[in-house]
Amino acid sequence: MVDQKPPEQIRVAVIGAGPQGLCALKNLLEEGFDAELCEARDVIGGLWAFSNDPNVFTTLESTITNVSKLKNVYADFPCDNDFPLFPTQKEFLEYLEAYAEHFELKRRIKFKKKLLSLSRAEDGNGQMAWRLEFAEVYELRDSKPVTIKTVEFFDKVIMAIGRHHSPHMPAIEGAEHFGKRLIHSAQFKRPEDYRNKRVLVLGFANTAGDTATELIGIAHTIYVAHRQGILVLPRVLKGKPVEQLSNRRMDAILGTLSSWFPITMAKFMQNMALKISDQAFSLKPAWGFRPAPSRFTQRVMISDTFVLALEAGDIESVANLKRIIDNEIVELDDGTRLYVDNIICCTGMNPNRSFLESLGQRTKLDEDSAHKDVRLPRLYQNIFPPEYASSIAFLDGWQAPTGICEVADLACTAIVQIFKGAYPLPTIEEMNREIDQHQEWLHTIGLLPNEPGAARNAVQERKWRSWLHDAAGNGMNEYLGWGRKGWWFWLTNWRFCNMLMGGVDSPHVGRLFEGRRKRWEGARKAIEEVNSEELARRKTDDNRKKK
Repeated sequence: MVDQKPPEQIRVAVIGAGPQGLCALKNLLEEGFDAELCEARDVIGGLWAFSNDPNVFTTLESTITNVSKLKNVYADFPCDNDFPLFPTQKEFLEYLEAYAEHFELKRRIKFKKKLLSLSRAEDGNGQMAWRLEFAEVYELRDSKPVTIKTVEFFDKVIMAIGRHHSPHMPAIEGAEHFGKRLIHSAQFKRPEDYRNKRVLVLGFANTAGDTATELIGIAHTIYVAHRQGILVLPRVLKGKPVEQLSNRRMDAILGTLSSWFPITMAKFMQNMALKISDQAFSLKPAWGFRPAPSRFTQRVMISDTFVLALEAGDIESVANLKRIIDNEIVELDDGTRLYVDNIICCTGMNPNRSFLESLGQRTKLDEDSAHKDVRLPRLYQNIFPPEYASSIAFLDGWQAPTGICEVADLACTAIVQIFKGAYPLPTIEEMNREIDQHQEWLHTIGLLPNEPGAARNAVQERKWRSWLHDAAGNGMNEYLGWGRKGWWFWLTNWRFCNMLMGGVDSPHVGRLFEGRRKRWEGARKAIEEVNSEELARRKTDDNRKKK
């Protein structure tokens, strides 16, 4: 149902001031909504705002983005040219701060305001709205801060709280012997605390790789214990950021084939990823990278240093941890016993599904399939609960191989157009049928093994993005498609069109064409500059290699 009120009379709450929440607020304000953002901490940036507090999960200060600045930017806000190809935690946070300042977002952000509960209720005018209960912290001049519970009503809500909330700690026999020396990676803040220690890192994904390499030169011994392999990729291969090895044209072809032959193409894409890994690294069988689970069922490890550290002997890959025998001896699955001082569990974070579950969301497959213990939220396009799709959206329900800024900006543009009433949603029945089909697709290509690492938020990339482009009204499907507008655009701009399809897959194209959302006049120039800068960088790298 289309909301009859104009945007300026529609009150919207955005929850969370990470990269997704910031662009949600910006897009809402751009369309004239009465929007505000509520953030539990006193800073923006989400995970990228480092904190020494062991109870706050953030990236490390040494963390580098896994996706290059070519892809991990907002559509109408380019990175400075002097930014490195892969920004550090501090540099990426600076980019988010600049974005917030440029679009004057902080005037609409309420800090130290944590969402406690979410429900549907009548507001003071007898209308159904979203009832949000908050815990707000007030700083008093002459005494300690005071926390007060407050209740507010909003017409619409965008949840941008991310998926990293509570540490997932494995059940380890004998854990009591290690006490505080057994921690989750969320508590790993100061590598220096492990100087001359024998450290066992439990896990085999990005966090484990980053944690282990961070300890090189500090810890006496570093073991990485794991029960299965993983697909490991470099940030750059053959002079290109790994996410740029494909281009928009190739993605369109592969996406179309995937819609016709999902199982065959899933295997093909996995084999292609393995070939890229083999080109970049000489993996020894003893390290346990293979067999690697599908890139759909587990996140890929992106690292330029982890394999090199294994080759140099700075890190030792070992079997999975079976049990802790006493305060310094552990036993592995293969019977090996190791002396260790500390154990760091890089075993992932649990998402906060309480707000979604409070809406009564369940999964048909939970009840009717063999995967009864796998809980999947019922979200249309991995964003909208069907019953409330016109008034609430969740921004942590997808997993796509791209930069968080790029994909969040596209999704937020689509959400705002739907909230505005400019793009009609299907009926509840049609949305539920689409959800059932998507979840059956997940099972068909084997994306839901009963393991914590399963990527339950995987999307059918080409199909999903096509829908978002339509909802956002950005003209992408029309001007870069096979219709009349697409052919005319190619005939009148063939050089530029070839750059879009075969060059850097720049997020700025999302604001290039005329459409329902606001067009950015600087989009074409930004795309040309990004391509020119990347070409110059590759030439410089080639010359350096020749010398």
